[in-house]
Amino acid sequence: MTQKAVELVSRTLSLFQPPEDLLLADWMTKNITLPEGKSVRPGPMENWPYMTEILNAMGDRGVERVTVMKSARLGYTTGLMGVLAATAAMDPGPIILLMPTDDDARGISVDWVEPLFRSNRTLRGLMRFGRLDGRNTLTRKSLAGGGSLKILSARAPRNLSRHDCRLLLCDEVDRYEVTTEGDALDLAERRTMAEPNRKIVIGSTPTDEDVSVVAARFGEGSQEIFEIPCIECGAYHAPEWSNLEWENHDPATVKYMCPHCKALIDERHKPAIGRGRSPQT
Repeated sequence: MTQKAVELVSRTLSLFQPPEDLLLADWMTKNITLPEGKSVRPGPMENWPYMTEILNAMGDRGVERVTVMKSARLGYTTGLMGVLAATAAMDPGPIILLMPTDDDARGISVDWVEPLFRSNRTLRGLMRFGRLDGRNTLTRKSLAGGGSLKILSARAPRNLSRHDCRLLLCDEVDRYEVTTEGDALDLAERRTMAEPNRKIVIGSTPTDEDVSVVAARFGEGSQEIFEIPCIECGAYHAPEWSNLEWENHDPATVKYMCPHCKALIDERHKPAIGRGRSPQT
């Protein structure tokens, strides 16, 4: 057999190799480049320490539900794009991405989904682009390998009755409105019941605690909270609003007080969060 034939056979056989068994955070770091304008740090994916275990839970097939109660701009949407991309690349199936409004659904398609699949070599060819028709629209995408992505609005829950999914991704659930047609989140979760290996990821910045959907779902789970260390005594603790101190309610004077040693921590020490941990570790 000639050298050229050997190389051809080798390349052909490589197509049948199973995907690497990587945790989602590692897979994203290796395979995902964030498009320009979609992140404060465009370019090769770099996970913040507090997101690592969240991402790995999103990608863990043994975890059916993940609920993320968060503040704004922490990378949750990037995490949703990561589990979407990894599913399309390694285990395609029916996916629903549920957004609060029609504008949000169209916006995430234009601003995140399409640029991500166009700009990453690992994802090229996995999503259908081009002519818009009944199977390929701005918010409905065909995926290679028989998968599909439907980006739906919680304001039109009737759309959910026509679609089942194995992977349900929900963003800003506390902004979902309950309409006369029912609760969109409940309806969406019912669309996963036919799938034995379903995955449901829910995240949001919480609103009023008494009515917050994400707070209620978080309370039903393992309630893992990223702990940060004090730069003075080294004790780990969960950050709380009650530990903020300021003079005459002036935001410019805010400092964070360690609940253990009472040391006051300036804004410039925030990078110490990189040494944080989950309570289990």
